[in-house]
Order: sequence, then structure tokens, then C-alpha cells
Amino acid sequence: MALNSLQVKIIESSRVGPPPGTTPSHASLPFTFFDVRWMITPPFERLFFYPYCHTTLHFMTSLLLSLKHSLSLALETYYPLTGGFRRTPGTEDKLEHYYVEGDTVSFTVAKCDGPFEDLASDHKRDISQLDHLIPRLSKSKDDLQPLLAVQVTVFPEHGIVIGTTVHHAACDGTTSMQFIHAWAQACLSGAFVSSRVPFFDRSFISDPSNLYSSIIKIIKIIKRYYNFRKLFYSVTIGYVVKSLHYVLHATGCRLYDNSSF
Repeated sequence: MALNSLQVKIIESSRVGPPPGTTPSHASLPFTFFDVRWMITPPFERLFFYPYCHTTLHFMTSLLLSLKHSLSLALETYYPLTGGFRRTPGTEDKLEHYYVEGDTVSFTVAKCDGPFEDLASDHKRDISQLDHLIPRLSKSKDDLQPLLAVQVTVFPEHGIVIGTTVHHAACDGTTSMQFIHAWAQACLSGAFVSSRVPFFDRSFISDPSNLYSSIIKIIKIIKRYYNFRKLFYSVTIGYVVKSLHYVLHATGCRLYDNSSF
């Protein structure tokens, strides 16, 4: 299928956050040397394909509400993902994850009439066809770098694709998948039931050799002489996107009971 024949139309743009009154009024999590090395790398992107043999209207009036509600429940525990990272006020090279109660993540709903089964099948394809199914992170008004974006693309009477984009400085791949599992479980059960929750206390991470400053210096050199983001993207994107299909079937991230639809 040619790239220009895959047409995706945005039908709703909204924001989703934790339920009111369930998170701290504000939180600041300082970057450690584990975090700072990822600040210049591209975010990681995942696509999850689900069969859904119903119309767009059916999705908008039924499953969409459940997806948003369960995402909100998952974000109650993973609330730093709704904030962003910034330079710590009054410092030159210190960074922090910063969250204020009321922060939300971008949630986009789109429609596509392309071949769902072909896109989800196990064969080589032009990975650029998947670009329109992936949400983008953008700068917020207060210069915070957002950490998470979600897009749900409906293929009427064929399926839905849930795309997530997470900044690598926010969490590693394992933690991001734990968040996806928590969202899926909340969508199935209507409540947050995950047995694994993130741990945010940075005081447990010591840095006696000041690795943080050393990594910052290396990053400044890289940014001065190389377009690191472009280099990293060109090397890894082929593997990352082509590996997505295999993630779908191995993770068991079931968001709804097929027998109910």
C-alpha cells in the first residue's frame, strides 16, 4: 500500500489527567545520572493493534469513555507522566521532573480507512506508513517538556490502534510497559488493580562520583558537534517500529472483553 493512500483524520483532541484530589498538589523529582543521559534521545513509540468490528460512532459512544476513564485511573499512580521535565529554577545544569495537580496528557482520537489487517500483519512493510498512528510530544506553554502522549486511531469495522509516545527521560521500557498493563487492567476491571507501583524517592540513588555532571558535560559536547537526535533516529527507528507488532501479541494488554462487543 502506498504511503499517500493512508489517510488519517483527527476527529477529537482532548486532555486526560488523574482524578481530581488523588495526587499531590505538586511534585519535583530531581534527575539522577540514570535519567539525564536520555534527555537528548528521541522518545520511544509503541503501537497496539486490537480487532474491533464496529463503527466509529459505536467506538465514540462506548469504548472511548472507558479508555479515558481507565487512563485517568492509571495516571493516578503514574502521575509524573502527566507533568514534564524542566531546568530546576536557579540552577544551570540541574533538571527535574515537575508535576502540578491538574496536569494532563494529550489524548487524540483519529479515524483511518486504511487496511488494518495489512498494517497489523507479520510481514515487512514501509514503516513510514505507521507514522500517522503515532502521537507527538510538543512543548507546553510554560516550557515544560511533556512526557506522554496518546492517540487512538479507529479503523471502522476492523480495529483500533492505540499509540503511545513516552519521553525516555521519564522512564525505561519496563516501567512504560507496566504503565500500559496498569491502564489495560483498569479498563477491563474499572479499577486500578496493579500489584506493581512506581517508586519515586530519589534519595535512595547516591552519586558519590558525580556521574551526573560528567554526563552533562558529554551531552553538551555531543549537542555542539552532532545532530544526535537525527543520528539516533536514523539508526534505531527501523528496528523500533518493526518490532512493535511482536510486542502486541506478547504483552497481553487486553483493554476490553471481546465477548462484550
